[in-house]
Amino acid sequence: KGQLWFARGGAVGLFRAGRFVTLLTLDINDVRIGAARAGGIWIGAGDQLLRYEEGQSPAAVGKLSPLTGEAAASVLFEDRAGAVWIGTRASGLFRYDGTRFEKVATSHAEILSVTEDREGNFWVGTGGGGLNRLRPRVLELQGTESGLPFEVVRSICEDASGRLWAAMQNGALAWRERDQWKGVSTNMGWPGVPVTCVTAGKHGEVWIGTDHHGLYRYQ
Repeated sequence: KGQLWFARGGAVGLFRAGRFVTLLTLDINDVRIGAARAGGIWIGAGDQLLRYEEGQSPAAVGKLSPLTGEAAASVLFEDRAGAVWIGTRASGLFRYDGTRFEKVATSHAEILSVTEDREGNFWVGTGGGGLNRLRPRVLELQGTESGLPFEVVRSICEDASGRLWAAMQNGALAWRERDQWKGVSTNMGWPGVPVTCVTAGKHGEVWIGTDHHGLYRYQ
């Protein structure tokens, strides 16, 4: 709407007709505000995120405290997708997507400024870790936390049914089923010999190369 909002101490309001008009007074003496694209503003009151429009009561969205303990907002920014970025004075950076808060890794815990560029990157000014550039992730890393039996993968393939197979550097064999990696065990008829490579055949079989134990075909 082209309106200019202000926050001073616990007072929040508009600059209107040449004067500052207080619309809301909060119990906390230090708040931060940011523009909401749908109208009105976001308010950071300590560890609380509020949504406020003129003529309405402020609506509490949620608290950072379950993630951080005690936290105090230092800057608020809503991106083009509608997510709200909350920088804090000593607890780092958070992102609110409309349903939950997510901690975002930065080089320093004090966040002073946040903006978004035309390519969708986010630039974060910190109080001791320089300027951070956060880029949208286009890949997902799979490691031992995803079920892989080892961090180093030597060979990988997809069979005719869409299942992924992986040969690990330590000789283990794994497959991916229902978005989870599982080690292939001797209970499945596998002899448990060290694996070096895997590849898939066109008829659904998987060829498994081993270290000093020949070539296996799994049907």
